[in-house]
Amino acid sequence: MKNALLFFCLCLLSAGSFGQSKRAFKYYQEARAHYRADEWAEALEHLDRAIDKDPEFADPALMAGQICMDIEDHDRAETYFDRAWSASKKPYIAFQIGMASYSIGHYERARSFFLEYLEREQKKKSFREMAQHRISSCDFALDALENPQAFEPENLGPEINTAAMEYFPALSADGQQLVWTYRNPEGHRRDEDFYFSSQVDGMWRPGAAVQGRLNTPFNEGAQCISAAGDLMIFVGCNRPEGKGSCDLYWAKRRKDGRWSEAINLGDSINTGNWETQPSLSSDGQTLYFVRSKKHDEEQSDIYFSQKRADGRWSRAQKMPAPINSSGKEASPFIHVDGQTFYFCSSGHVGMGGLDLFVSRKGADGRWTEPENLGHPINSFGEEMGFVIASDGKTAYFSSDMPGGFGLLDIYRVELPGAFRAIPSAWVKGIVRDQQSGRVLAQAELVFTDVHSGKVIHRSRSGPDGSFFAVLPAHSDYGLNTDKTGYLFHSAHFALSDQSRECAFELDVPLKPLRTGSRITLENVFFDTDSYALMPESFSELDRLVALMEQNPKLRISLEGHTDSEGSDRGNQLLSERRAASVQAYLVDAGISSDRLEARGYGQSRPLADNSSEEGRQQNRRTELRIL
Repeated sequence: MKNALLFFCLCLLSAGSFGQSKRAFKYYQEARAHYRADEWAEALEHLDRAIDKDPEFADPALMAGQICMDIEDHDRAETYFDRAWSASKKPYIAFQIGMASYSIGHYERARSFFLEYLEREQKKKSFREMAQHRISSCDFALDALENPQAFEPENLGPEINTAAMEYFPALSADGQQLVWTYRNPEGHRRDEDFYFSSQVDGMWRPGAAVQGRLNTPFNEGAQCISAAGDLMIFVGCNRPEGKGSCDLYWAKRRKDGRWSEAINLGDSINTGNWETQPSLSSDGQTLYFVRSKKHDEEQSDIYFSQKRADGRWSRAQKMPAPINSSGKEASPFIHVDGQTFYFCSSGHVGMGGLDLFVSRKGADGRWTEPENLGHPINSFGEEMGFVIASDGKTAYFSSDMPGGFGLLDIYRVELPGAFRAIPSAWVKGIVRDQQSGRVLAQAELVFTDVHSGKVIHRSRSGPDGSFFAVLPAHSDYGLNTDKTGYLFHSAHFALSDQSRECAFELDVPLKPLRTGSRITLENVFFDTDSYALMPESFSELDRLVALMEQNPKLRISLEGHTDSEGSDRGNQLLSERRAASVQAYLVDAGISSDRLEARGYGQSRPLADNSSEEGRQQNRRTELRIL
């Protein structure tokens, strides 16, 4: 351990320099032998004897304090370091008191001893930097204690929690599926298994072990699930096919609800090190996880990998600054908005141990400086990661706080406003042949931000024709669905004014590519009383260009329609000009004009009653008809 190495360096500097009694020195030497043999209880026993024999001999108290730090008994460590300080005012003892006091939330005291160290020690750069960092953390913690965040966690109840341990919750994007890691210390103490519950009418059903071949006699846990809830990535340890002690694996949930056998993610993700705590983006294209040399390493980093066009994962690389620190990073979680990233760290300014932080991805793709979630979400102890529901504000986490059902329970809490993610909509449905009704697999679905033109989600329908996507609120999106032999289908999701989670369930009917087939171009937009195409139309029209290029014999009619507002002549002229604008766009993109026809029908062919705004909106449209 890093602390142990530090201790031996300090002991080499101090041993034999205080004129201690021979009996005390003998006990001290015996304690060192026990320490090297990892017999820490025996080492502490001999160190106490040495302290009793010679209270002015600093080394035994210093070593005892270090052992207590290693075993995380920080209260006793502080007491031992205080004894060493009474015997010797060496700078590194002040540093150790600061570390122990900081670890138990004695921030004022820790701060004063770190300042004492900086005044007395001028040479050791790395320790001076650590002391300065801890002073900043003490200042933050003292302010956080004075200004606590709202935090009222709610236990999920006996349907989920038991007298054993429930932890690492994972939630599907629709909020209807919850998966967690379960361990019963009274049974197979190290055997972790996956449990599952679904929500019915807002209530969680009693949890049960997941069905299928996921749970094994081996150790598995620390899982995440895909936005649709049909893919799980998790940690499996000490398996015959493993690359290291613990690797990441994946499994699929079949239609009958049972999970497939786990498959190792391969050497682009897994190494001879320890890979753990995965988090998968809502589009399934980016995987975040933690890598360290061993599970209790004091330094670990968050890595990411992206799925390539051939379905394999790219070589994992460290997340860029400022996410990783010189300390330990853990529990990454990317919200379904694709922009808000939560994680734990001991290296950023915080309250001690592992604190929870949030960082957000900017328009330039860079992550913002991590923001500590404050007190009492964070404390001087170690907080492990949250998972945040699609609404951006409801967090699920595990805790051993008083009043629970067992050793570790799963809770939910509403995050303070400053730390929330963007509320998101989830969209799911089935792609079908409009005429026969049969489901269509491998149809391509592309969700595009109509304002920026950026593709937000790209996927294909499954064997049962199903699809699932998540769209962050505060923007508007177009859906284009393509399959060879069919006209593409478009839909529009207006979420720019959306401030909460919402859901869309829809069938996507694809019309066969044949004479007379007709579709509405849902994502072609014009300003009021204008025939100039808005930039938000370009993504949809580019799809139309691609359709024409893929089918060189295709001829189409572009047909404009209006509502009944205004005069008949004005509406007729406007509809003709709008159809002509679409035609001109296609010609400019290289489509021959003899393959295109533009017609306007004004208000003569309404789809709905013009007496309501909703009806008038349906009637204002541009249609495509195959000639």
